[in-house]
Parts: sequence; C-alpha cells; structure tokens
Amino acid sequence: MLSQAEDNAWAAGMDKQALKGSRLVADSSYYSENNIKLCHSKGIDGYLPDPHFRSRDPRFPPVNRRRKHQELFDQEQFRFDPRRNLYVCPNGKLLRISAKKYRVQRFEGRRCLALKEDCHSSPLNSRYLQSKARRRQYSRRMAIVEPVFANITTAKRLDRFTLRGRAKVRVQWLLYPLVHNTEKIVHYGAPDGPPRQREGPKNRRSRR
Repeated sequence: MLSQAEDNAWAAGMDKQALKGSRLVADSSYYSENNIKLCHSKGIDGYLPDPHFRSRDPRFPPVNRRRKHQELFDQEQFRFDPRRNLYVCPNGKLLRISAKKYRVQRFEGRRCLALKEDCHSSPLNSRYLQSKARRRQYSRRMAIVEPVFANITTAKRLDRFTLRGRAKVRVQWLLYPLVHNTEKIVHYGAPDGPPRQREGPKNRRSRR
C-alpha cells in the first residue's frame, strides 16, 4: 500500500519522498515487524498496534485481574504517607485523596488527584502523557477511515458487487472512490482553494 501511495504521489507530480515525515495510522491487522521496519526506513511515523493492544489499554481493564502497562507508572512507585493520609508521586508531589471508595468495574479503591501545575511542571511529564498521546493519534483513525466506509456502503449502497470477474469488479470499485472523492471536492473545495458552500435542495432543483 505504501508503494502504491508513492506511485500515486509520483503520478500527481509529487516527489516519491513526499510520504517521508507523514503519519500513518493502520488497523491492527497490518501489524508486523516487517511493516514497522518499512515505516521506519521510509521515515514515516507509523501507528500499527499489535492485535493484543486493547488488553494492555488501561481504559479497557480485564475483568478478573489487573495488567501492567509498560509506559505507565506502577502503584509501587507511589509512596503512601500514613501520617498525612496521602500519596506521594515519583516526582515527590502530593496526591490528595478525592474519593475513599472509588469503583472501576470489580475493583474498588481510593481515588487520588494531583494539582494540575504539579503535573505540567514535572520533568516526568512526557512519561505521563506519552501513551495517552499515542492512543489519541490511533483513535483518530475512527474519524478518518470509518466515515468513508459508511458513505460508500450505506449512502452509495455498495454492500456487494454486481459484476463478476476481477477486472470488472475492480472497475466497479474504482468508480465508487472516484465519486466519493469528487463529492468531497464539490462540498468542501479543492485542497488549495477556498471551501465551497453546499447547495440546498431548492438551488439544485432550480438549476435542473
């Protein structure tokens, strides 16, 4: 797919190195050591999660046990001060208890919060935020890719191919992305030009 994207860039008058420095977000089915090395060799910032990435995501805790995330701090790194009844983070800042009984699925514990300025000024700030930033980049795939599938399959009603043979099916498939991309240009304008206003139903009928 990267080779085809490079060929498309070349056909559009761009340099084949145009993909260098770009960001690639792919589904977990594209995860492999070779694909990761390929992105690295081409200078592409690739987000290719492995098939088990959700099992390590703290937003999806397992039902019967906790799992450690390699880029998050473990609870052993937080020190409890019984005299002041609060926790101390690895940077030495105080975490005050905001809820004595805080439940997440089957787990119950105490919820502690830190001051916002303590976290932002911490030299460990990149470690706190790194995994969140990566998850945020990957979650954008839902807003970029899935609407395209929905438009083609639901709005354009391509839920199955009506022709037989690879050549005919390929032609039929290429027509649908062509219509989809043309529709985006008509509604939102060319990449280098000002956006166009969508015409309402009355304007369209009057022009017919």
